[in-house]
Amino acid sequence: MAVKIALVWSPQETRLHVADAGNPERSVVGEGSPSQRQFRIGADGAVYQVGDEGVNVMGVSVFMRGQPVLQSTAPEAWNSTVEAVKVLLTGSSPSGYLFEAVCTNLTIAMLVTGFETYCKRRFLELEDEGLSADFDGLIRRFLSKAERERGEPLAIVQDASVDGVSPTRKLVDQNRIDFQNYNRCKTAFNKGYGIKFGEDIGVSNTLLEELQRLIGFRHRIVHVSPLLGMLNQERVPPEEPVFPNRQYAEKALKTFDDFIQGLHASTLRLRPKDKGGSANDEATGG
Repeated sequence: MAVKIALVWSPQETRLHVADAGNPERSVVGEGSPSQRQFRIGADGAVYQVGDEGVNVMGVSVFMRGQPVLQSTAPEAWNSTVEAVKVLLTGSSPSGYLFEAVCTNLTIAMLVTGFETYCKRRFLELEDEGLSADFDGLIRRFLSKAERERGEPLAIVQDASVDGVSPTRKLVDQNRIDFQNYNRCKTAFNKGYGIKFGEDIGVSNTLLEELQRLIGFRHRIVHVSPLLGMLNQERVPPEEPVFPNRQYAEKALKTFDDFIQGLHASTLRLRPKDKGGSANDEATGG
């Protein structure tokens, strides 16, 4: 008897269908459940088991000769940031408000770093999922006219070929795209994959404005002082003062998390364009 076997997977579910090829009504369906055990392929080609039943693993990284061969996925890296912030906000100190201000300022710095890490890793993960970035579009926006005219794009392609990576990854590895810079990050996702932060992520313009404001606050915290008692002092008045307290830290966490969840969902909706994969294939997103 001939049978047909179909595996269906998406971020929401995993199913296995086995049916009689001559009688589709005779079929068996099995539904999968999340496993605590993962198998990942490293950059060295080796297969690594991550976690196991009853074993919770966070922040996975494997290095070989000083180079990373396995790292946590973009969503895993972001979840680690969220957990770290939550742990930080459980702290207490007899220093009172000073401690609260420092914790809030560190929370903002951590969230911006987590934002940068997620966006950079997710941008590169998409290629591993069969979605080629528009390299030419990225070159036009992230290389100057002078760099393009003296052959930098061709040099990047050649270097990528020697290293066995994509030109887009080589562009990112050369730090041509600053993913901590909101506008550059937005441009990268737009020109690389056609994702528009203002339209495709499903968050309000108010949230995007607050996100950019927090990124600006991070700059002052890192380059001025982690003891800042007013985050927008140079703009008061006419702005109302923003004080670093527990309530604002929780608001900042929600702002970044809503953005990351929306961006991740938008990347899962992307489909390969005639690259040998079906337009109906589901991206797993790690």
